[in-house]
Amino acid sequence: MDTPAPEEGPPKLPAREIFGLIDVGGCRLAIPALSVREAVPFPTTLSALAASLPGLLGAMVLRRDTIPLVDLGTLLGRPSTLALQDRVVVILISAEPGRLVGLVVDSLEGMTALEPGRITRMGIAGRSDLLAGSRSFVRDGVVVGLLDPKRLFDLPGLPYALQRDRGVAISAAPSRDAQAVLLCSYAGQGIALPVAEIQATIPMRPLLPSPMAHAPCDGVIEHHGREIPILDSLHLMGFGRNFSSPERSASVAMRVPAGGLICVEIDRFFDIAHVPRHALLEVPPAISQRSDLFSGVYMHSDGTHFMVVDSAALLAEEVVVQLAGTTRAASAGALDDPAAERAAEGADLCLIYHAAQRRMGCRLTDIVEILHLPEDLLYAEVRHDAYMGCLSHRKQVIPIFSVAHFFGEFAFFEEGKACVLLFRIGETLVGAVAEGLLEVAQCSRAGTADDRMLRKTDTGEFIPFFDVLRELPVAKIGGSLM
Repeated sequence: MDTPAPEEGPPKLPAREIFGLIDVGGCRLAIPALSVREAVPFPTTLSALAASLPGLLGAMVLRRDTIPLVDLGTLLGRPSTLALQDRVVVILISAEPGRLVGLVVDSLEGMTALEPGRITRMGIAGRSDLLAGSRSFVRDGVVVGLLDPKRLFDLPGLPYALQRDRGVAISAAPSRDAQAVLLCSYAGQGIALPVAEIQATIPMRPLLPSPMAHAPCDGVIEHHGREIPILDSLHLMGFGRNFSSPERSASVAMRVPAGGLICVEIDRFFDIAHVPRHALLEVPPAISQRSDLFSGVYMHSDGTHFMVVDSAALLAEEVVVQLAGTTRAASAGALDDPAAERAAEGADLCLIYHAAQRRMGCRLTDIVEILHLPEDLLYAEVRHDAYMGCLSHRKQVIPIFSVAHFFGEFAFFEEGKACVLLFRIGETLVGAVAEGLLEVAQCSRAGTADDRMLRKTDTGEFIPFFDVLRELPVAKIGGSLM
């Protein structure tokens, strides 16, 4: 008798590795984020070292550590044309026994999360170089080489510093109890975000208008052709809020387990630290009104403190889940994941139509009937309250209103395309005029009632919802035609 095959559990997501991106002599390179201790400006003074290694510039003093500096461009045979004072030092730390070296690079280009399947390999005959056997991946149409820190630290003649013990600060080598966090700040508030949850860091970008009215959302930013909601970190994490909405901001993109991406606003990046969980201090209630979103306070060796975000709690916040849903990529199998299936259970069949120069929607069950707009009303003058006139249908005189004019837009009605959506308010029929019908689709309500948004369950697209019961003047006076 055949033994039934064991049931397979839910598919596991591929492990992702976080990389810091740098530019060296016109080449884009990536360094494993766990090997990066921090990045600092090029120092004003250097000390000479009695060593001979191509690209060795000398040593700098950083918080009582004497750290050798190596010009990575010279080391790789890609010398830079930038002046040294305009360049950046990336401090690398080895896993064992906590060796430090500073790599001088042209610029920092943020961070990215990468799945192993995206990495390719090329061969270079007769040499073993620093670029991890010439492993690389493609990002934004550019080939990015992977720098191997272990091979760098194994270079003959490379001087290095040994990281000193700083008491409650990070140990020389990360322990199993340590959590890697990105130390940042926003408007003077120190924040530590778990590296494992970071999808990418995004430099300054213009903020575009948001499709949602949630208070923490300052707008959206465009990243890889996708519009990602960007949230006011102060408001979201209970520190207060901005006095005014910014026009540009840097940010950290994080992937929400329920699906989609969100960005939190950041203005400075300081360091990547390995923080032992037992070394975290308790969160004083006075610092934040949302102390439940933090796992503790990390006290840096220079005396500054950073609030360590509990990523599981933050990314489960209802507002975060709602906003992240706007970034779900369209795909035929979008309902294969449990989160999408749960969203579909509460979905309604909706009519998607064109009005106010956009796609709009309403529940199909709310519509009594759909009529063509009569020819004599194609060029009717529209009153300030969007009233267009009346039509006679089924022995009733029905007032009709232009949907576009409710949103401050002018409508262009074409014969055969423009239509009247009839709704019942009490005992009264009322018509809303659209410029054309587009499709019928499953949609769920998104956000709060004030957001007036639908979300297509198959693509995640957000569509404005025209709420007849709230918007039409007839509804506001209780269905009376007076």
